[in-house]
Amino acid sequence: MPRGWTEGKRFSGFPLPLVRQVSNKIVRFPPEQLRMDQQRSLMFMQWGQFIDHDLDFSPETPARVPFGGETDCDTSCAKEPPCFPIQIPPNDPRITNRRDCLPFFRSAATCTRGRAVREQIKALTSFLDGSVVYGSEGAVAERLRDRSSQRGLLAVNHNFTDRGRASMPFGPMRKEPCLKASGAARIPCFLAGDTRASEMLELACMHTLFVQEHNRLAGKLRSLNPHWNDERLCQEARKILRAMIQIITYRDYLPLLLGCRFRRLIPRYQGYNESVDSRISNVFTLAFRFAHASIPPTVRRLDEYCRPITPEIQLRTSFFAVWRIIQEGGIDPYLRSLMANQAKLMTQQQMVVGELQDQLFEQVERIGFDLAALNMQRSRDHGLPGYNSWRKFCGLSQPSGVKSFGHVLRNRNLARKFLKLYGTPKNIDIWIGALAEPFVKGGRVGPLMACLIGTQFRNILDGDRFWWQNAGVFTPRQRCSLAKISLSRIICDNTHITKVSRNIFRANRYPRGFVSCSQIPKLDLTPWKSKSTKEQVLYQVKPAFRFFCKMTFYKLWLFTISIGAAILSIPRGRNVDNMMFLRTLTMPLKYIFGIQIVVKGKENLRTKKPFVLVLNHQTSLDILVMMEILPRRCVPIAKKEILYMGTFGLACWLAGVIFIDRKRREESISTLTEVAHSLHKDNLRVLIFPEGTRNHGGSMLPFKRGAFQLAVKAQVPIIPVVFSSYNNFYNQKEKKFTPGKMIIQILPEVETLGLGPDDVPKLTEQVRDSMLSAYQGISGMTNGASH
Repeated sequence: MPRGWTEGKRFSGFPLPLVRQVSNKIVRFPPEQLRMDQQRSLMFMQWGQFIDHDLDFSPETPARVPFGGETDCDTSCAKEPPCFPIQIPPNDPRITNRRDCLPFFRSAATCTRGRAVREQIKALTSFLDGSVVYGSEGAVAERLRDRSSQRGLLAVNHNFTDRGRASMPFGPMRKEPCLKASGAARIPCFLAGDTRASEMLELACMHTLFVQEHNRLAGKLRSLNPHWNDERLCQEARKILRAMIQIITYRDYLPLLLGCRFRRLIPRYQGYNESVDSRISNVFTLAFRFAHASIPPTVRRLDEYCRPITPEIQLRTSFFAVWRIIQEGGIDPYLRSLMANQAKLMTQQQMVVGELQDQLFEQVERIGFDLAALNMQRSRDHGLPGYNSWRKFCGLSQPSGVKSFGHVLRNRNLARKFLKLYGTPKNIDIWIGALAEPFVKGGRVGPLMACLIGTQFRNILDGDRFWWQNAGVFTPRQRCSLAKISLSRIICDNTHITKVSRNIFRANRYPRGFVSCSQIPKLDLTPWKSKSTKEQVLYQVKPAFRFFCKMTFYKLWLFTISIGAAILSIPRGRNVDNMMFLRTLTMPLKYIFGIQIVVKGKENLRTKKPFVLVLNHQTSLDILVMMEILPRRCVPIAKKEILYMGTFGLACWLAGVIFIDRKRREESISTLTEVAHSLHKDNLRVLIFPEGTRNHGGSMLPFKRGAFQLAVKAQVPIIPVVFSSYNNFYNQKEKKFTPGKMIIQILPEVETLGLGPDDVPKLTEQVRDSMLSAYQGISGMTNGASH
């Protein structure tokens, strides 16, 4: 259960205070104390939110009622999973009814077996890769594409434009917050790569800006390379845009966030390190919410002369109000404000404005939420340790009383407030404790927050094989060109704005710090112009014809090498060792077709004992891919029809392939029984596709039990092998066959010793579940919608 679930339960000798009580005592401040940051622009805050949505999203559990009842968690204050309502403390300044509460739903958890630690689902890729623009799921990525143009474009709004410039497309006209916020205007939320794109007006503007930049890049690339097809244009534009987000973040944003700790926490890039775990840590999802304290209480807009547009929009009325972008002048007024206005300054005396602490989403919910309380409740929901545990993790001192904690905070009065609530620094919720620390020199977070954020961004940098500076991702000329990009230039290229701030994350007062767009360097795309005449001719050929030619060549190659393999095999007769002839002669195909095959978990195949190898089956190219990992003395089991495929069937027979007639069940069972007896006697390994047929659907079909019955009967282990999705380079339906990448994941062996026939169904599901999970993980590293 989450920390704080059981009332009165003590941690380090003290009960946890109500999060709303902490918010009231520590976070709340009078509006007249509001101070703005004299050194950071509002864009500094907005970029932090934009990239956070590229890295982190823990979806709430989809259930809206308790698992054991009919109560609506939105309206009831019953504490029943998945509901973890925020209780109201005595003398709350806003909510007088203590029996009321603020609704809160627990984060969705991963599925586990038995008594396991609850782990939350992360719904995004763990890399700074533009998924906020393109989506983290194949279905979402497809909806965001404009397939009608065949120009590599993202979809835009065909009903509304911003003075000739495209707006983002709308999502479905269903019950959702933007429709509610827009009233009679009936403007729905935008369809974007991240579901939170319409929460705030400035955030929606950033999404729009980068959709436009993608389409601009695709258009320029098409002018340089008219022979490139729709997919090539889209992926090349995405690759550039991804690099832009990485450069702006690490060159311009993080140094101003981490200050003097930046270079110590994130050294200069040394290349990809495959041993680095780049997954987003649970604590980072809380630490990177620091910018909630940098949001001012109003949304400002500036006209083309950078004069304020009145009236200012109260923050509480701006949530999900994307109708204002559509009907009140587009994105330019908001982008000017982000550049010319300052962020709110986060200090110990003014943490989070009342519009967020009391009135978050009040336009679309039954009661205004408290963002500070939500953050602390979320850390308890995720079971994160308290403040001192993270100080220890970062090598910082662990205060124990008012004196030592006051020294850390440089504020003894604030230390007393904390200890009156929590009893000990050990219990302080990580978000509020880290937020309360004074800034590091030159930064906008304290030492603990700097450590947690800096560590995560270093892991992202070092553990990303597709990082823009990594060798082979871009050419040296392309990297040189990319190094000149800036967020200011992106605004110039995609809006009607003609003057921008040169240092966009630093506070600027128009006209000071602003320059004409003509003075901002442009991205030179000429290094992306294809110089290969062969490539231009090849891509001018219709994709369907190219697909036909490649598949014909593939089949001819297999039949041709079968002749050579059969000739080499005849002196031995039918022998499993002849399979190495087929394997050796097949392997050149991966170089001919430009297919990079990466094998993970090779150590799991380094065993000399018999085993059953089970693989997922997607396309006829599986023959080529499986040869990459085919161990010695391994006998594939195949359908009998292959035996009659001319020289290829003959070569397979000579290599010891076992053929099964799927229409004759009893005969098939008899064959498998003979194989089970032969495994130990002849020291064989058997390879089987348990789906029984090819599956082009992007998942896995139910497994047939023959492979598992065989393993149990012979009492040999099962070694699951998973091929990633082919969709990034091969799709039979779309007639696509391009160079690409495959990942093979060899999973640890599954022991069958001691199992009997009754255990086969459970064993089958267990192996399928593990293979499906691995498939989804490795496919996300290769397909166009993920990393």
